[in-house]
Amino acid sequence: MEKGRPDNVKKHQRTVGPIDIIASNVRGLGASRLVNSLLPAIQRHHADFIDTVWLPETGPLKDYLSQPVPGVRYAIYRRYVPNALSRLAECLGMGAMVYGNRAKLVLGDLPIVCGGKQVVFVHNTFLLPGSYAKNLTSGLYRFLIRSYFRFSLLFAYRIIVQTQVMADRVAQSYPSSRDRIVVIRQPAPDWVLNFPVPERRKIEPQDRLRLFFPSDPSPHKNHDLLTRAADLRGFPETIESISITVSDSEVASGSQLNHIGRLTPEEMRRAYATADALVFPSLEESYGLPLVEAMFLGMPIVCSDRPYARELCGDVAVYFDPCDPQSLVVALADLRDRMSRGYSPDWTEQLAKLPSDWDEVAERMIDVVLK
Repeated sequence: MEKGRPDNVKKHQRTVGPIDIIASNVRGLGASRLVNSLLPAIQRHHADFIDTVWLPETGPLKDYLSQPVPGVRYAIYRRYVPNALSRLAECLGMGAMVYGNRAKLVLGDLPIVCGGKQVVFVHNTFLLPGSYAKNLTSGLYRFLIRSYFRFSLLFAYRIIVQTQVMADRVAQSYPSSRDRIVVIRQPAPDWVLNFPVPERRKIEPQDRLRLFFPSDPSPHKNHDLLTRAADLRGFPETIESISITVSDSEVASGSQLNHIGRLTPEEMRRAYATADALVFPSLEESYGLPLVEAMFLGMPIVCSDRPYARELCGDVAVYFDPCDPQSLVVALADLRDRMSRGYSPDWTEQLAKLPSDWDEVAERMIDVVLK
């Protein structure tokens, strides 16, 4: 074994020239946290395969340059017009000029019109027909992006997704991609993997639950269900609070909703440690990273009865209909009753299906680019 290289990471022989890693469009909180775990793992073991890492000018990844790796170049893609227009210009007109013909690992969903072997990591459901749009303008933009994606698949050598559910949906929506889709699951972010599983309070029959729901304010996250459920009989008797990582100006308020805003990793650790369970009412996900985080931390989960959640959580989670607030109230009461009788979830079987660390994920992704 090479010094400093884990047993599960093999030594590659170069079969293509140096690759670029393009994260210029990764600005969302969840995707940025994922990339913040993935990039260091790739650079630890495959820096000799990397030419340039492209980063966004704004968002959580803009500070990644504070942890450079010798021998790897870093570049900022600057946007001078609104992001939607700039992203299309980057993919359509600027790709060949900026990125050239080197092989690429694109972490921002959309293939780029340029030469070189290109592997694209698709981790957003807005590329799927029928995904939830905030308004008419957002819906029109998604239509244009999906049209571009269909065309630009000509430039994608492989597409990486995180679950079989997402693979099936992409293949159904874009049949030409079917034989190019690779499923690579991810573990929890490094800040969770390096965090000891906290001891949680014992729930007594008279206790009310403290829940946590980390998300952005996107419509498909379904915050409105929590607000509607809070007005129903039985909810106040079951729930003390639900901490949500959005501001009160972004989603509707409710008597038990605690708007705590965007959190740092350290603040996220505290929020997970003080919660009794994770609630996850999202209508659609390409993965569902908070579910994975909660499983690694041994938390009970009550979540939407949707295929993405079933694939990750199996039969261990408590499920509800995400379109029915009464179903959520019943599920929460069921969870509280179980926990008052000593229930603690066993996620061993589900976690065994996930990579144990980010080195394994980095190895598989680089392997897809190089082979």
